Amino acid sequence: MQTILSVRGLSKSYEEFQLQDVDLTLEGGMILGLIGENGAGKTTTIRAILDLIAVDRGEVEIFGMSYRRQGKDIRERIGVVLDDSFLSGELTALDLGKIAKNIYRRWDEPCFFRMLQSLQLPPDKRIKKYSSGMKAKLKMAAALPHRPDLLVLDEPTAGLDPVARNEILGILRTFAEDPGHAVLVSSHITSDLERIADRIVFIHQGRTVLSNSTRGLIEDSSLEELMLRYGKSRQRGGVVA
Repeated sequence: MQTILSVRGLSKSYEEFQLQDVDLTLEGGMILGLIGENGAGKTTTIRAILDLIAVDRGEVEIFGMSYRRQGKDIRERIGVVLDDSFLSGELTALDLGKIAKNIYRRWDEPCFFRMLQSLQLPPDKRIKKYSSGMKAKLKMAAALPHRPDLLVLDEPTAGLDPVARNEILGILRTFAEDPGHAVLVSSHITSDLERIADRIVFIHQGRTVLSNSTRGLIEDSSLEELMLRYGKSRQRGGVVA
């Protein structure tokens, strides 16, 4: 099985927060869910994986390549959805497609229009007039048409109603059916990850504290219950039962 993403000893220090020695591995054909309380380090981990921030130490390899030597090739093969992605309100979806066409060599314009139609997004409406849910769907529509092999998503279903969430989760499941594809997704909606993730990495206070198959983790309780139980146990200095 092909290793799509390998993270070893990832560390980053801020004034009031430290990400410490985070490890994770993502194989082809898999969806890896990243969970943790607010401020645990999920977004910092994702930004480090995407080379959006400089880390203090640690290694990130994607498709067996490093950003130092092959950053352009890596970025061409990644689709990204960030919770705080900036979308100019003055643009339309059509404008966004034109910009992406100039960035990605493999941009598939017909695919983009199919995504807009499938997700019921008006192509000529200014983004500032989109609802928050429509903006979330537009980010997903723009992440796939350059035919990436890895999707990295931070809260992709935030702000979506149950029907739209199901649409997005279905897209992710279909994408990961290809053994050459993989998905890393962070979400506070743990029930979504229970449905689609093959494996879960739990980050708590800047550290990787659990990494296991989703099925193995939810045999006795939900991911949300696990997080609550683990947090209380850590506060008492104990371990999770």
